[in-house]
Amino acid sequence: MKVSKHARLFALTVVFSLSAARAQCQTIDSNQIWQGDGGAIVRIDVSGTDRSGASHQVTYGNGVIIDPKGTIITALHVVGQPTDWQDTGNGTVDRIVGVTWRDKNGVERKWQASVREIPTFDVAVLSINADNLPSVPIGLSPIPPFSNIALIFWDKPQGSIPTIPRLLLGHLTTADPGRDGPKITIVASVVEGNSGAPVFNAKGELVAIVTNEDEIHSLALAIPVSLFVPTFVPLAPQISRDAPATAPENAATKLSSFIFFTPPNEYKAGSRKWTRIAPDRWQQEYPDGTKQVNLILKRINFRSCNGSVVYDPITSPNFQAFLPDKGCLNMMFFFRQTPTDSWTAYVQMTDVK
Repeated sequence: MKVSKHARLFALTVVFSLSAARAQCQTIDSNQIWQGDGGAIVRIDVSGTDRSGASHQVTYGNGVIIDPKGTIITALHVVGQPTDWQDTGNGTVDRIVGVTWRDKNGVERKWQASVREIPTFDVAVLSINADNLPSVPIGLSPIPPFSNIALIFWDKPQGSIPTIPRLLLGHLTTADPGRDGPKITIVASVVEGNSGAPVFNAKGELVAIVTNEDEIHSLALAIPVSLFVPTFVPLAPQISRDAPATAPENAATKLSSFIFFTPPNEYKAGSRKWTRIAPDRWQQEYPDGTKQVNLILKRINFRSCNGSVVYDPITSPNFQAFLPDKGCLNMMFFFRQTPTDSWTAYVQMTDVK
């Protein structure tokens, strides 16, 4: 499949430029953006047979997860129009779209995605069979000129050398309503490999998707998500944004074990002992001796207390618990049934070590 030079796959290298207007904009906390949104970036690889019958060399792009069940937004030219690919004769085309996601431990998972095209805006919506993935909130408000923004992208593989997602800060110029329609313009230099990269505002909300470049002025162009969300891409309930932890664990705050007691009407009522059996996992032991392992999903700050969010990805992937760091004023065990729920106080933790 061949695409024009103007619509190639691009990676971002932000070029900084200061102005009085930019200085008045809300500043970006890069750590907060990375903690909140970095886990939702994916790399996309595309292969297949083009409409001439030739094998299509693998090409790459980026995308971003917008709901925990695996809905991903990217640029359409990353995956190509159906007419770019050979018709299989059964209502599909010979196009394979792969999605790679990297968890917080650096472990990569891969899926094959289905594609829905939105050609008016050079946008594609991918779907993968997944659950409980990290996702980003959507910002639908107008994007002011000269806004500070953050971009997260994932370089294509460099031979046998692996790559990982990265964050860059930049800013917008004015919107470009001419040749490129309603796209926003980002002060950036772009190269092949990362169209579909997400653009975030200072709140950590997804506001645009990188599509192509203005070659004459060395600018990146991006399509605002407000143009196609929610009209063309209905939104799932937005996950409540957990504030990132304000400090890492240390010897004084690291929680290693605790006990709590459940009421008689609870499942396996009685004393439950929680023990940290590895840096990234906890073991819960029930009164009858059975055990359950919970993984640490992330660290957050809740009610002015740092702590860990844990879950069991095997038996109850949506259920989450909040374990406060040792030394918090209120050592209370909190839970929520799904990542979209508010935290609920459950029981006081005792014998905290």
